[in-house]
Amino acid sequence: MTKDRRRVGLVHAAANTVALGLYAASLAARLSGRTARGKMLAFAGLSVAGSGAYLGGHLAYAQGGGMSHASPEIDRLPEEWTTIGNVSALPDGKPTVRRIGDVSVLLYRVGDHVTAMIERCSHETGPLGEGEVVGSGMDACVVCPWHGSTFRLADGLVVRGPAGNDQPLLRTRVDDGVLQVAQP
Repeated sequence: MTKDRRRVGLVHAAANTVALGLYAASLAARLSGRTARGKMLAFAGLSVAGSGAYLGGHLAYAQGGGMSHASPEIDRLPEEWTTIGNVSALPDGKPTVRRIGDVSVLLYRVGDHVTAMIERCSHETGPLGEGEVVGSGMDACVVCPWHGSTFRLADGLVVRGPAGNDQPLLRTRVDDGVLQVAQP
């Protein structure tokens, strides 16, 4: 996460906390019979909450905070099954990158089981194909070379952040030794 996103996120969280405090003070004022003061505090809480909501929207939509940057790649893949090649041509226990159109796909084979995931990291689109592999077999993980997000190759699960989203997987099938992939 960039410093700018952290700063906006911190101000967003602070605004929500202040708004909660103002609403609590409004409730206390109203319960003690000071309704005019309670209304003023509630209006102030609404104003601060609205500002916090604006910042949250800016963080999510304008700055892409918390979103999976790999998910849009899925829509650029064909919906139908697409042939990648012979399974035997894929290295066993070592990830490899193939392209489907202009989308890079990271393939990982352990025996007859093949996983296909979007090659661009869900955190900030780092090239997972250039990342280090830690572990082996079905427990092997790939570490993004940009920010260190770690994903299990067998299922795309984020094992260590800063990524907040799992890595998108594609459907796979093997037909007569030929690997095919499709959108999830």
